[in-house]
Amino acid sequence: MTQRIIILVLALGLFACSKAPSDSTMEQLIATQILQGDAGQYIKIDNFNVSGGIQESDNTFIAELSYDLVFTKSLQEIKALKQAQAGEDMMDSVSNSFGVMALQMQHGDFPAGYRLSQQQNGVFVKTDSGWVLTK
Repeated sequence: MTQRIIILVLALGLFACSKAPSDSTMEQLIATQILQGDAGQYIKIDNFNVSGGIQESDNTFIAELSYDLVFTKSLQEIKALKQAQAGEDMMDSVSNSFGVMALQMQHGDFPAGYRLSQQQNGVFVKTDSGWVLTK
């Protein structure tokens, strides 16, 4: 019984000293970066996975990440959404048109449900207010 308590205390101590952000923290930080602006209206993140990572320093963790970006609207629906958001504002209309053009050049005229698999190394830095994604 005493051995079990000692092992439990040691395990909890090691867990508490972990210098890596949790998978859910990493996913939240990636989502915040990707879904800024109005992107959350037509993109969602699916199949988020942390396949490894290294502790670079006391407050820096580099993680191997993979996830799918899923477009919940087709390119044509995104185009209509952007046009409606711009309304009569010429600068917003031009800006939104360039964004839609860039999507079309990269991915063609995609349907709703289009998946784009991503792999990246995320660099997470521990600050006084928590973890931040720097890359």
